[in-house]
Amino acid sequence: MSLKINELRISNSTIQEDVNAKSVSFFAKDEPHFFSEKLVSEVIKIGQERNNNSRVCLHPDTDSKMHEMLIYQTEKNFFPPKKQLTLEKSFFIIKGRIAICVFEETGQLKDFIILGDSSNIFCRIPPGVIHMDLTISEFSVHLEGVPGPYKKDDCIFPDWFDGSNRKDFLSSIKAKLK
Repeated sequence: MSLKINELRISNSTIQEDVNAKSVSFFAKDEPHFFSEKLVSEVIKIGQERNNNSRVCLHPDTDSKMHEMLIYQTEKNFFPPKKQLTLEKSFFIIKGRIAICVFEETGQLKDFIILGDSSNIFCRIPPGVIHMDLTISEFSVHLEGVPGPYKKDDCIFPDWFDGSNRKDFLSSIKAKLK
């Protein structure tokens, strides 16, 4: 039996769309695999065409022990601050710029790092830290990693962010990043 390492592409049969996901999402069907600039271009194109964030999950399903996601996101479609109770998370920038923001329990911005700015390309967040990733360029593409399997109850959202103040919150954070 020979083992073939497949190139992941939206345009071939190595990836399947998850039509039940909140954003445009795809799962890899075959392992082992790799991705190239071609997949990065495809994830950008599909995100722009559908006017939404898009992701390719490099793992085959939510039960996988390692979750790696190639994520296209725009500034307007940011994910709110969150805390993973037991899981660590990593971010590796591929295109654009993102700010990885860390918050106090009170909601105050504690610290941040800009990825894609000069030589900063990677950030790791330990469990129990309120954080968010915010695109600060027209769009960004990053590789995000987190241990699996996915457990919805491991991710909590702080009380101080209820979503109704989304625009003001975003403006406030961006002002502090300058």
